[in-house]
Amino acid sequence: MAANNEPAYPPVPERRLFSIGEAARLARSKPHILRYWEKEIPALANVERRNGRRYYSRGQVLMLQQIGMLLQNGSTLAGAGMRLENKPAPASPAVSPARIRRELEKILSEL
Repeated sequence: MAANNEPAYPPVPERRLFSIGEAARLARSKPHILRYWEKEIPALANVERRNGRRYYSRGQVLMLQQIGMLLQNGSTLAGAGMRLENKPAPASPAVSPARIRRELEKILSEL
């Protein structure tokens, strides 16, 4: 483990394809988790299939490691997917300081 509580992911070998078991090991996950991530993250939806088996490209394995890091840092799976697609996360509605002050003064007056 790294000093900042992030798992130290193994380096991804210079190969074209990795079986789901190999990809899971490199992503420090389990195959059933990777299958779930495929359903939730569109960037992983085009996993190559041969003879009914899943094969991940080197880029996809690197992406799986990024997803693992984002999840370790408190991101949701949906948030990790948006971040990988470079979409901004939905912004929360802006609340002005004046509005907050009015709300606090209202609460204070009721006490």
